[in-house]
Amino acid sequence: MIQAINPDIEMKESTQQIRESYDEFPYHSFAYMSSAPENLAAVAHLFGLDAPDVRSARVLELGCASGGNVIPFAVRNPKARVVGVDLSEVQIEEGRRRIAALKLKNVELRALDLTSITKAFGEFDYIVCHGLYSWVPDDAREAILLICRENLADEGVAYVSYKTYPGWKAHEIVRDAMLLRAGRADGIEERLALGRGMIDFLRTHARTRAAAACLRRPSSRITR
Repeated sequence: MIQAINPDIEMKESTQQIRESYDEFPYHSFAYMSSAPENLAAVAHLFGLDAPDVRSARVLELGCASGGNVIPFAVRNPKARVVGVDLSEVQIEEGRRRIAALKLKNVELRALDLTSITKAFGEFDYIVCHGLYSWVPDDAREAILLICRENLADEGVAYVSYKTYPGWKAHEIVRDAMLLRAGRADGIEERLALGRGMIDFLRTHARTRAAAACLRRPSSRITR
């Protein structure tokens, strides 16, 4: 049973700005094999853990966007119970339309601030957080870890992906350059335009393979 979250909890101004940016420029939402509960169960088995049966598992995804990662799992496992949460109401509504079109009854998407989720939200066998931890403020990171501690079943599996050095450093340099050029520009659209201008400049002058690889990544992702 998933308990309702109090909608009157005040959202921080910084969090509100993040939500508005994601509402204005939604991400494309895809499935990621590495975070699929079936894969997580297999990895857990290799390490000697007795992971819950994915066919009837309770699955929670943090930062689900429009459900591109959780909806396919719900289709594959009709007896599972799947919940996705995301800050962006626009992306959640898009995901709900997909769920309705597929006539799925075992998946629910909710527009929530992660910091509002408590232990009362429910217990899950698998908690997935892909492509989020490295991009969010400190309070959201703390909330992700708290949810993994408070809402994960005793034998459950939590998956949290994050950027690490040395591989991330090349991308970070490009991101810092884009943020520097965007400065304090008003509005996400103007910030993206300025950031992409830096990408164009670096693409013209980049001479290393690593730099070229970084510049092929979506600029909207780097500048958030």
